[in-house]
Amino acid sequence: MSLKIPKTAEQRVDEMRRPPSLANWVRLNDRRRDETALRISKFVLAKPRDALAQVYRLLADYVTLGVSAATTRSGIDLILNPLVRKLGHEIATALIPWLDKNEIKGLRAFDGMIERYPIGRNIMIPVRPTFVYNRGGKLTPVFIIG
Repeated sequence: MSLKIPKTAEQRVDEMRRPPSLANWVRLNDRRRDETALRISKFVLAKPRDALAQVYRLLADYVTLGVSAATTRSGIDLILNPLVRKLGHEIATALIPWLDKNEIKGLRAFDGMIERYPIGRNIMIPVRPTFVYNRGGKLTPVFIIG
């Protein structure tokens, strides 16, 4: 029998600095600010079991490292969670042809970049770009929200 060791305050703060996907935050928005704050704090303490972070990383590698579409899809096949694997294939099926059509090639830049995204009145959540690419001479962050 193994005992679960509680996380320290430093570990909790570190988790909050690595935010989960925007879609998970947005669904917590409520009309009342105090209710939204309560739902977000509960979410931070117990992250969702089904997150698309693995899919986003594979798609970022496709764009920034030039990994082939077949390799990206086979990486999605290796995801253990069946729901995440299914959603990953749906996202890749829609996104990869669009990326190829628009000849979008990303850069490994701003890995530590975090933007604040408003989900309600005076409520901002931290989000990280999936990848960055050069658009007309300007670096443009892209946020994939499945």
